Amino acid sequence: MATTAKSSPSQEDDPWAYPAQEWLVVPAAEQKSSKDGGDEDASLFDSTYYGVYFYPFSATVMEYPIFAVVGGDQVIVVRASTERYEVIRRFKDDGFGGKGLYCACWTRDPKTGDPLLVVGGKSPIIKVLNVKTGKCVRLLTGHNDEVNDMVRHPINETVIATTGSDYRIILWSLNPKHKKQPISIIITGIHGHVQNILTLDFHATGRYLLSGGMDNRINMWVIPEDPAEGAGKENPTRIVRPHFSTNRIHSNYVDCIKWYHDTILSRAATENKIIHWKIDGFNSSSPCPSLLSAPIRTSATLRDTINYFGCSSYRRIQQFSAPNTIPWYLRFGFLYQPGLHPMIAVGSTDGKIYFWDMEMLYQFGKCKGKWVGHGENKYPELEGARSSDDEELMEQTRPKKKFIKRDNLGNLFGLVNPHHIVKVKGAHATPFRNVVWSADGRWCVAVGEGLQIVVMSR
Repeated sequence: MATTAKSSPSQEDDPWAYPAQEWLVVPAAEQKSSKDGGDEDASLFDSTYYGVYFYPFSATVMEYPIFAVVGGDQVIVVRASTERYEVIRRFKDDGFGGKGLYCACWTRDPKTGDPLLVVGGKSPIIKVLNVKTGKCVRLLTGHNDEVNDMVRHPINETVIATTGSDYRIILWSLNPKHKKQPISIIITGIHGHVQNILTLDFHATGRYLLSGGMDNRINMWVIPEDPAEGAGKENPTRIVRPHFSTNRIHSNYVDCIKWYHDTILSRAATENKIIHWKIDGFNSSSPCPSLLSAPIRTSATLRDTINYFGCSSYRRIQQFSAPNTIPWYLRFGFLYQPGLHPMIAVGSTDGKIYFWDMEMLYQFGKCKGKWVGHGENKYPELEGARSSDDEELMEQTRPKKKFIKRDNLGNLFGLVNPHHIVKVKGAHATPFRNVVWSADGRWCVAVGEGLQIVVMSR
C-alpha cells in the first residue's frame, strides 16, 4: 500500500486545488496474500472493480469518509484516510441468478436508519445489503436481464431507479409498506431505448430522469411528483414516451451521463471525450409537463431528435479531451455541490486521472487564458449550467496564474484539455472504470481493472 506524508484535507483548502494521490491498494490481493502465506493469485488481476460510491448521509462532514466498491463477486466497504484504509465490511455475492456485480447505490432503512447498499450486475435480481448487520435483507425481482446502473431519487431516498440489458427502467420503493409490490414505475417500449441501457441520472428536482445506452440514444423522462405512486398497487405506473430523445450527440455506446444544473455532461465509448450540452428550451424552473404531453414518435422520426421543450433540438456547449478512454462502461465523476467548484474527473486506460474545473471556464470565458473578472463572463452558453446557489462562487478570489489554461473555448467542436492530470503511482496499465467524489469535494476515488483502488485528496 502506497502512502504519502500529507495532512488530512481541510475545508479551508484552496478552492482551486486539485486532488493528489494518497494511496493505491488491491484489497483482494492483500486478502489472498495474507491467507496463503504470501502467494498472490494472479487471476485476481483479471477481475475488475466497476463501481465506487461514497456514503452520502453523514450528519456532519466526516474527516475520513466511507465508500463502497463493487466488482466481480465482491462488495467491500472502506473507511479511507491519508495514511491507511480500513475495510469495515465485506460481502461476497452468492452468484444467484448470475455472477458479477457492476453497480450500486446507497440508501437507508426508513425505520432504523441503518445504511443499505443496493447492488446489481450480471443477475437480474437486485440485492439490498444492510452494511451495519452484514446481511442481505431483501431481493428485488423485476428485470429480465443484467442490471447495468442504478441511482437513488434525490428527494425520496426510499426510491431507486435501476436499468439494464432488458431495455427497461424500473423505479422501486423500498418503503416497508410496499414490500409485497415494490415496483412503482416501469419505463419501457420502442419509443425509448431499443438496446441495452447503460446509465441513469436524476435531475436535482427529482422530476426528470436521463438515460443512455447501446443504441447511442439519450432520453429524458418526466417522473411523477410522487415517484412511489405506483408501488403497492396491482398495476405500476407505466411510461412509454420520453419528452426528449436523440441519438445525434454521440456515435457509440452512451455509458455515462450527468446533470449539471439544467445542462448535461455525457460520454460514449471510443470517442475519447466528454461533451457538455443542453436541451433547447428546457428550464427546470418552469412547470413540469405531464407524462401524457410527451411527443408521439412516428416511424419516420425513430432516428430523429424529438424535443417537447423547444422547436430546435439541443445545443453543444463544449467538449473535454480525455485521451485513452476508449472502452465502454467507463464512468466519469462529477462534483456538483453548493459552494464548491464543479469539477469533472475521469480515468484512462494508461494509469491517469484527468480533471477539469468548470469554475475556471466561468472565470476565463471564451478567451485564451485571459481572466475576465467576476460578473463579466463572456461565455453565455454556460449560464444554463449555473444555478442561483452557484453565484456565491463568483465572490471567490482570482485564481493564481498557474491555474490559467489557454484553451480557445470559442470553437464548439474544439477540445478543452485537462486542467490537471494525476499519474497514478504503482498503477497497472489497465483501465480505471469509475471515478467518484465525496460530497464535500475533499476526496476522490478511482477504481478499475486489476481490482485497483486509488484514493486522492485535497
